[in-house]
Amino acid sequence: MPHKQSLAIEKLFQENRRLWDNLKGEWNTYLYPSVYKKESDIHLFKTYFKDDYEVIDYHENRGRLFMGENQSLIVKKTPNEKNFSVIVFQNIEVTYQIIKFAIISIQNGTNKEMMQYGFYSRKEYSQQEAKEILGDVESVQLKLDMGFSQRILDEFVVK
Repeated sequence: MPHKQSLAIEKLFQENRRLWDNLKGEWNTYLYPSVYKKESDIHLFKTYFKDDYEVIDYHENRGRLFMGENQSLIVKKTPNEKNFSVIVFQNIEVTYQIIKFAIISIQNGTNKEMMQYGFYSRKEYSQQEAKEILGDVESVQLKLDMGFSQRILDEFVVK
């Protein structure tokens, strides 16, 4: 008998062969790293949409694609971490061969929550071209103020 959680997930997501046919294969990935150091410091790497909706990138981060009606998401886990990253994108953008995405994650084995934007493209861009598309790091990256986490913790501490 299927697990209740599996049945709930199946109701949220659906198979979409047309979307999958446009997604499968190699994509170039562009985003600022979570630890931004200098103006030209942009991550450029390959991401592969493989059989059975598996997604793997150059860094060996593996995940699974879940297709929704208008949006899809990828849940990924790094090989050396115990945390997940969730990547969300609009399905309609896949047909244009360039996909803007949002990532929600806890980065670099720390408890520093983060949300950022990047893009996948079939076309390869240089560091400079990718930087022009992304814009300033402050406009595409949000790191949670650690003071917020401390205030939440303080609120629940028994006094």
